[in-house]
Amino acid sequence: MTENLKTINGKSVYFAEFENMISPSELEQGVKHIFDFCCDKEVFLIYADCSKLEGGHSVFDLYSLASSLASAPESYRFKEAILINESTKSKDNVRFWETACFNKGFRVKIFNDSTTAMSWLTE
Repeated sequence: MTENLKTINGKSVYFAEFENMISPSELEQGVKHIFDFCCDKEVFLIYADCSKLEGGHSVFDLYSLASSLASAPESYRFKEAILINESTKSKDNVRFWETACFNKGFRVKIFNDSTTAMSWLTE
């Protein structure tokens, strides 16, 4: 996972890029790192590029992670735009993440292009 913090349209956005295969423990550690870092910096807009993600974890892993994050008091403050590539193997898992997070009260949305994703995220 690569990461950085940028200011877009006057708003701080945390950028993360997920690539290749990510094991359940790597996924959990990475997402919790993002959550803790963003809470510490008070940055609640996340742009997750999953266009090169191949998988390595299950929908059960994703559901468990979404449930864990939902119990945190700051979780309602987050908004996440996710970029996917429709031809990757992981697209169904990323769609499941979107649904699981939405059902837990998170503002999460999947996009096929970065311009639309960034526009939604910073509106």
